[in-house]
Amino acid sequence: MILLLSLTGLLQASLLSHLSGGNNLDLTLVLVVSWSLLRGPREAILWGFIGGLVLDLLSGWPTGLSALLLTLIATLISLGQERFYRGLPILPLGAMVVASLLYHTALLLVGGLLGRRVDLLSEISNSLVPALVANLVATPFLYYPLRALHRRLGPPRLGW
Repeated sequence: MILLLSLTGLLQASLLSHLSGGNNLDLTLVLVVSWSLLRGPREAILWGFIGGLVLDLLSGWPTGLSALLLTLIATLISLGQERFYRGLPILPLGAMVVASLLYHTALLLVGGLLGRRVDLLSEISNSLVPALVANLVATPFLYYPLRALHRRLGPPRLGW
């Protein structure tokens, strides 16, 4: 898990950040949300925190911001997975829309609070919309292989 999240974060911070100005695919977000839908809140917290820490180490944002955001978003997304998810093939895409909007809105708010000049219309058209589209396109390519892995691992174990 740590190796996969580290490779994903490194890929996102290096190669993907140079493509189209770096405002497109949130690979770690897609990975964390997909796994959270499959495995529930307990693993969502762990994956969100570790994936966020990797991004924090490789980004220019304040340390802990991505870890906090990914942990909160993954946990929220995973809370309804047992009740609502089973049998709804469109839900991973819907969850990704919600997760992408929450993540980018939070980044905009934090940027504004840190004194960064935020042109809302420009940020929406140049950052949020391309990232949302890229995340939606990537979701099936990550979600379905992760679902196969989830089925091989079996249900998450309960315990302390």
